[in-house]
Amino acid sequence: MTKKKSSEKAYEKIRDLILSLKMSPGESVTEHSLSEMLGIGRTPVREALAKLELDGLIYSDKGRKTVYLTTIDEVKEIFDIKSALEGAITGWATERGSQEDKKELAKIMDQMKVLAKKRSENEEQRQKNLEDWITTDHALHNVIFRMAGSARSQKIIENLNIQWHRTRISVYAIEGRVLRSCKEHEQVVKYIIEGEAEKAEMAMRKHLATMKVEIENVMRLFNYPQS
Repeated sequence: MTKKKSSEKAYEKIRDLILSLKMSPGESVTEHSLSEMLGIGRTPVREALAKLELDGLIYSDKGRKTVYLTTIDEVKEIFDIKSALEGAITGWATERGSQEDKKELAKIMDQMKVLAKKRSENEEQRQKNLEDWITTDHALHNVIFRMAGSARSQKIIENLNIQWHRTRISVYAIEGRVLRSCKEHEQVVKYIIEGEAEKAEMAMRKHLATMKVEIENVMRLFNYPQS
């Protein structure tokens, strides 16, 4: 395995640990401990940590590295930016997307509706259902990005999403949230398919505004700092 591949592997593994909350916000990290845990050399781990610091997932102060603790105000700012940019992206997708794109969007939306209605008494299965929902949600947004034809905007949104996705599981675990989110997405998709760019943009903004409030509530529940 080359040095480059080792650093990419380390980056992906550490990022997954952070995003899954297996490494908690505020937790100290060291090259040595991560190297031993992952079975990867310290140099690629060091390079991975540097990249994660650029992503905003690792914070370094006086040589001490910790998992970054995103504040409530930072997440609110992130969603203000997402609302402006992702709303515009949705409008562009409506105007620029082909009929084939819209058929694909409708197909994914149908899959989301099926997943949203799934119920299970088994905790492991509930978790699997939620992971499937999130994967399908991601696929839907990827189609919208593709339809908009703005790779630069997509990259900005993806970088912003890294900052708040640690709270995503907690938000979707709220009773009824997946069903409500499904209806919000269904409204967005409906307007895209109908060619109503302005309505599609506003529906996306409304969805993100709702997410912003619910994420803020979850963060307060878990005693995240305000600023």
